[in-house]
Amino acid sequence: MRLLIWENIIKILCDSIAVMLAFVGAYYFRLFSFSHSLFPFADYMQVAVLMIPIWILFLAWLGRYGLKDQNLKEMGKTIFMASLSASLLFPLLFYFSNDRFFSRGIILLLFIFSVVLLFIISLFFKKYSRWNTRMLVIGANKDAQRIIKNLLHYNAKHVPVAVISPYGSKIKTIENVPIVGKLDALEKITQQFFIDEIFLCEGVEHSENLASFCRNKGLVLKTSLETLGMQNSRIEAQTIGGTVFLTLQQSPLFGWGQFFKRLFDIVISTIGLIIFSPIILWYRNHWKWKVFQKNTDETFLAFHIEKNGVPLFSRWTLLYNVLKKDISMVGPRLFSAQEYSDMFSNMHTGVEQRTLLRSGIFSQSSMQTDPIEIIKTDIRYIQHWSFYKDISIIASELQRQ
Repeated sequence: MRLLIWENIIKILCDSIAVMLAFVGAYYFRLFSFSHSLFPFADYMQVAVLMIPIWILFLAWLGRYGLKDQNLKEMGKTIFMASLSASLLFPLLFYFSNDRFFSRGIILLLFIFSVVLLFIISLFFKKYSRWNTRMLVIGANKDAQRIIKNLLHYNAKHVPVAVISPYGSKIKTIENVPIVGKLDALEKITQQFFIDEIFLCEGVEHSENLASFCRNKGLVLKTSLETLGMQNSRIEAQTIGGTVFLTLQQSPLFGWGQFFKRLFDIVISTIGLIIFSPIILWYRNHWKWKVFQKNTDETFLAFHIEKNGVPLFSRWTLLYNVLKKDISMVGPRLFSAQEYSDMFSNMHTGVEQRTLLRSGIFSQSSMQTDPIEIIKTDIRYIQHWSFYKDISIIASELQRQ
């Protein structure tokens, strides 16, 4: 950990030099000289020196110098936002210091140069940094094996150096990382391998004792969502009444997503009814009333067109039921009461979970026939819902017709 702190101090110094070079480069490339009667270089650089600590504060606030490893996307976003904010603040500070400012081109060049130089420094540190966190993995199960493999494959700074199997293990290594004993040898192993962090992948019932041990030894204790059985959930940390809670949401729809999806249903179904009402009325002699299943307990009655050759238009007769809130435009697969009974009468696991959301006229599972696969696909849709997914499902269904 001390090595990481020193590395970040060096990074701050390098970033400060990069920002200074960005100021110098922007001035020269805009004016093609280091002297200008209306815009003196000395006055410009005085404000630039004042801007450097502000620039570093922006970078720090956005997490550039945090004690965690950032991927290239996170680094790029941090640098972009900090450089944009600081570049826009510079002319304001210069104006109040000198009562003049005339070159908008310098602001643009300053932003471009700072982003490029800071990103080059980030790439250098990511490639040549020698700092690593030595991790002790608790667990020898499949989750532990997968996590160790991923850490080594992606060359992460968190390096597993030893494994403890809480219940014993027949294998001796995982991806060449040695399994060195059980929990009763925890203290000895952490000292022997100079452990910085402990990663819990198995034996959650020991988490309280592990947390106490880590507090006493000044170690970091981590665990994965897979270990807690939350790998398919949306997790958010919230502070409520001074206590930190993990909020588990099964779908992004629970909250504002639900409101926007309902708004989407109302708008699309209204437009659809206006467009397709002449065709629906044209086939009014072929309307049939049919009972559809909402969930295991509720049904609703709707008319639809039963005529060969018009499968596409038969769906649009259900738009009125979308407005009534019986169903949605896109959602888990819609079944008639009879189809629902035939499909799921002998199944229990997952059947209720797929009805957390109203069934849809269009569905990701519409082409599947296996009940288990239908349930899995519908649950996956609920857990990973997005507007883009809804639009792509509608487009693919229309194309298939």
